Amino acid sequence: FNAIQFYIPWNFHEIYEGKYNFDGNRDFVKFIQTANDLGLYTLLRIGPYICGEWENGGLPYWLLKSLGPNSLQRTSNDPKWLAAVSKWFDKLLPIVKPTLRVNGGPVLMVQIENEYGSYQPADRNYTIWLRDLARQYLGDKVVFYTTDGGSDSYLKNGVIPDVFPTVDFGPGTETSIVNSFNAQRNYAPRGPLVNSEFYPGWLLLWGDAKLNSPGAADIIRSSQIMYNLNASFNFYMIHGGTNFEFWAGAETNAPVITSYDYDAPISEAGDVTEKYLAIRDWIASLPDWTVSQIPVPPNTPKKAYSFARMYKMADLVDGLDSGCIYSERPVDFEGVDQPFGFVAYTTKLQSCGDLVLTKFKDFAYVFSDKSFEGTLTNFLNGLHKNRTALPHCAPGTKLTVFVESQGRQTYETINDYKGILGDVLIDGRRQDNWEHCKIDVTKIPSSGTPVIFSSEFSHSSF
Repeated sequence: FNAIQFYIPWNFHEIYEGKYNFDGNRDFVKFIQTANDLGLYTLLRIGPYICGEWENGGLPYWLLKSLGPNSLQRTSNDPKWLAAVSKWFDKLLPIVKPTLRVNGGPVLMVQIENEYGSYQPADRNYTIWLRDLARQYLGDKVVFYTTDGGSDSYLKNGVIPDVFPTVDFGPGTETSIVNSFNAQRNYAPRGPLVNSEFYPGWLLLWGDAKLNSPGAADIIRSSQIMYNLNASFNFYMIHGGTNFEFWAGAETNAPVITSYDYDAPISEAGDVTEKYLAIRDWIASLPDWTVSQIPVPPNTPKKAYSFARMYKMADLVDGLDSGCIYSERPVDFEGVDQPFGFVAYTTKLQSCGDLVLTKFKDFAYVFSDKSFEGTLTNFLNGLHKNRTALPHCAPGTKLTVFVESQGRQTYETINDYKGILGDVLIDGRRQDNWEHCKIDVTKIPSSGTPVIFSSEFSHSSF
């Protein structure tokens, strides 16, 4: 192992249009330098789309607003999209340039786009445009590469002229691995065989009954096959992590959980696992491996937490943004400039009856004045509930619907709008005249309902 690979999520650095942040845990240059200090090169994945089970595949929410409803497409046919990417790369790539190997830095290769061959129809003019834009800023001596699935059906739409194609796949049979590399070789007659995403684990969605992840034996067997083929491969993920705050993305069936442990060889907690030890021992067994093993630090101590006492911190309603928006019909998150989190939809009821949200994403928490009426969900592993009774309702009641985004989709679509997206019906009649307030959870004072809690844990020793 001599290199690390990581994505640069556009929306992590430009949450709001034109406001950039490369400080603190967003300082990827410092991360590259730290890896280099530890003897590691870098393979950098600049997007603009990244997938990665990350919120909206790394694309900023405001693109959904500025480009128009359901028009976010990675193609050469939309001048607004091209202009947005150009502006982002104009900010990003000058920061990247000094880190490149050709400029004395540790970045060996730069990936353009991400698994573009998985999307139909493919637009070769778009990916060529991206290649040329990257060359404009980084030069033509950089090794650019693409990553696509290990078959012709993916590669034929994902490859870019004069850009090195790589493939991705998890553990498999010798036949399947050879076939994947043969598919790569059809588009790369020269150069190494490369699996740029070899999966020793897998992601987990909310509500999944179990984790579908390969075991250590399958990982070692496939690693040996790739080694015998003189192929290069990158473990994705070698080290699990956490998508803190609202950065976890979603798939069609459910949101991705906050933990991105991935059942990786090094866990989310930084612990070594059976997989790690198996990989280490396999590498040590290779006939041309001369580096002696070094001691592995012990895993961190764990405690069994017996209970958690919850303390009320604050009223959710007290975190409402003062710049609320009024509209006859409900407006989505994008329309009120809320990147993620919560929006409170409030109206005064003239009559009572069952409430129905005809279209919304993702969760809705319904209150009549301060009385909780029910939780609704758009779709969670087959669960769909868009109706609730309002037993505490009376004419003139203040109805508040708190809508929560649990992450925009990262793969199947990048047009994943959040909030109340259709009519709200009360006893079958459309309810109009809504106030929309963004909720800033960092500015919530105290008292009321619904609430945010802090917790105090007690634990017993081993």
